[in-house]
Amino acid sequence: MGFYIWTAVTVFAVLYFSWCLQVIAKKLGTPDDWMAWVPLLNIYYMVLVARKPAIWALYMFIPIVNLYFMVQIWCEIAELRGRPRFAGYLMLVPVLNYMVMTRIAFLEENK
Repeated sequence: MGFYIWTAVTVFAVLYFSWCLQVIAKKLGTPDDWMAWVPLLNIYYMVLVARKPAIWALYMFIPIVNLYFMVQIWCEIAELRGRPRFAGYLMLVPVLNYMVMTRIAFLEENK
């Protein structure tokens, strides 16, 4: 029974991440938002949305190093959406990262 619950939670988390990334990409005017739904390609797309060099997608596959680049990518995405830069650091905190992603994706920009 526990296996099915964890599987459902994992599938929901992946789908929710993809949906948030797609919404953020649309709001920032990044083309090809379908890439948010393709596993592994969505990592590359996250780099595109942050307007960082494409090579950063490869850095996301290096353990420990990927934490630095993930924070930098989400800091940039947060800034582009009018949120404080420190929101990128909050992406390191489990569960809180989904709340931060929700705010970045669905709340309107601060003026």
